[in-house]
Amino acid sequence: MSVVETNTFFKQKRTAAEIKSEIVKAYFSKWCAQILTQLAPSPETILYVDLLAGNLVNEDNSLAEAGLILEQIYRSQETEQNLNTIVKTFFYNASKAELEKLATDLAQLPFRENLENAPVILNEPDQRTYLVELLKERVPALFITNPFFTLLAQELLAPAVQSGNTDLLLVFSPNKMRGAWDSSQERNDLIVLLGEEITSLKEYAPKENSSRKKEQLVVDTLISKLQENQYYPLFFKINLPGKDQTSHYLLFAARTKQAYFLMKEIIARYSDYQEDGVPLFSVNQKPQMPLLPGFFQYLSKYTFTNLLEALSSNRREFHYRTIQEIYEDHAVGTHFILTNYLQAFSELRQQGRINLVDAKNKQVKTISENAIVFYKLHGVK
Repeated sequence: MSVVETNTFFKQKRTAAEIKSEIVKAYFSKWCAQILTQLAPSPETILYVDLLAGNLVNEDNSLAEAGLILEQIYRSQETEQNLNTIVKTFFYNASKAELEKLATDLAQLPFRENLENAPVILNEPDQRTYLVELLKERVPALFITNPFFTLLAQELLAPAVQSGNTDLLLVFSPNKMRGAWDSSQERNDLIVLLGEEITSLKEYAPKENSSRKKEQLVVDTLISKLQENQYYPLFFKINLPGKDQTSHYLLFAARTKQAYFLMKEIIARYSDYQEDGVPLFSVNQKPQMPLLPGFFQYLSKYTFTNLLEALSSNRREFHYRTIQEIYEDHAVGTHFILTNYLQAFSELRQQGRINLVDAKNKQVKTISENAIVFYKLHGVK
């Protein structure tokens, strides 16, 4: 298969704020749209909570990260999806100077008076109480934070997770994870995310010299606990360009498959890929030796060959379902993306194992996610 060309954003060193901004600006409006279309009745309020907020306005007066989100909300009033009446925004930064600049920038926004829900800077207890009450009311929310950093995360993570209607975007660097296993630090917010396993981590840490192994254990525990809390987690590892060193981890946790797959397809644009076109959901990873063609198949369970075999041998599970439905059932928790399924079913059709039909049972020439998979009996192993 040809080499997959991906976004070059991570080919230079990035801060947590830059990473968050890059991902969210591509995701936010799509996330809002699926919330409004999937929930019944359609919600009257959606929350956007950014505890890693950067500048609203750049030095040249152009809009920066948080300002671009507010502009999306403001400009949406000209479309069918009017977020201006629905989305309530909350911003915070752990730096007092940055927090003050947020408030200053907000006053200078040219469209501030046209925002029907005034953005809230979370610098006062009353404002935080207001947000907690909204979370307790199970208002749909996108909640962005570094769970290993701010005290405000400790205060707000519990109601966010317990609300049952909040999607999480966690962005953190390895050096901020130390509190997860440092016995001198008591972090109630980590109890919410890591459960009682935090005690085991603190007992394990002094016996393990490898920081990398400690980090991986924290990540694995986070993913496991998010799954226990009925989340669909998606993990993305970011290395420093040209170095075998982790820069940041990005962990997205969705309450719905729809939100999960929206983010998965966006993150895949930035990922490194295997030779077979399957994303690694990591970037700037140094290739493992030996550098032999096809050797990756011995290192990963998520290979195109394995996907092809799974789809070929599961007639009972996948027969007479659309490719989109099969993808959404089979790809959760894997590295496979929709493109991999389209390619796999194209190959299975060439092998004579399946037909692809439309809703009227007519064969389709062009493969799309809406094509229905019709397994041939003679093609079943």
